[in-house]
Amino acid sequence: MTTLSSDSLSSLTKALSGAVDLIEMLRERELNEASGFSPFAEELVYMGETGVCRILKILLSPKASHGQGARFLEAILALVPEAGFDAPNERFIKVGVERQLWELGSNRRVDIVVDCPRFILAFEVKLWAEDQPRQVAAYLRWLKRVAGGRRYFLIYLTP
Repeated sequence: MTTLSSDSLSSLTKALSGAVDLIEMLRERELNEASGFSPFAEELVYMGETGVCRILKILLSPKASHGQGARFLEAILALVPEAGFDAPNERFIKVGVERQLWELGSNRRVDIVVDCPRFILAFEVKLWAEDQPRQVAAYLRWLKRVAGGRRYFLIYLTP
């Protein structure tokens, strides 16, 4: 077993501390610049509402390559103060696209779902398509069912 001298241990501690400081500086810079982000690099985006939904999913996903964590999601939720969204734990946020409403025995699909420990948020993107009969009512029933006592919100995006 090798024993480090106090000078060696001190040098190692300083080097590790410098590495931690560098990592924090790079993380802060990435939060401000997002230099490595391109939604087009993450997924193939094509014309139509599906492409818009895929870009929104990337922006709302704290773990995506944009390096912004939950900042985009926080900006959206600032518009919905009733959500009580505070300091998200990014590990527990799940974002998905085109979620089938199996719980309602329906073949309908909600465009984007953001599932958080305290609430669930659904987005319906209607840029070019027409509403289906009773679509909003069905989505709200579904949200209430899958929320399991959490708060739930439906954001309807139109032109």
